Amino acid sequence: MIEVTALSLVTYASNFQCLFQMLKEEITPTLNRLKEERSSFLEYQKIIRELEHLNKLYIAYKFVCAEVGTVSIARCANMLSCIVVVMF
Repeated sequence: MIEVTALSLVTYASNFQCLFQMLKEEITPTLNRLKEERSSFLEYQKIIRELEHLNKLYIAYKFVCAEVGTVSIARCANMLSCIVVVMF
């Protein structure tokens, strides 16, 4: 009876060592690679978010420049019409 129990413990320990070795050789490197990929993906998402924000700012800037240009053109046209009226 004691011999069977000892043999069971040896088998259990052997299986445990085998599982630990598999964890060390196969699962740990894969887990590390996935952690690195996750970190890279989060950095990518951050850059894309910042790019979208800057693109919106650029579009707003172009809109404001166009509005200022329209106001300037309208102001110049108004001045020209006043000059034309004064001349005639």
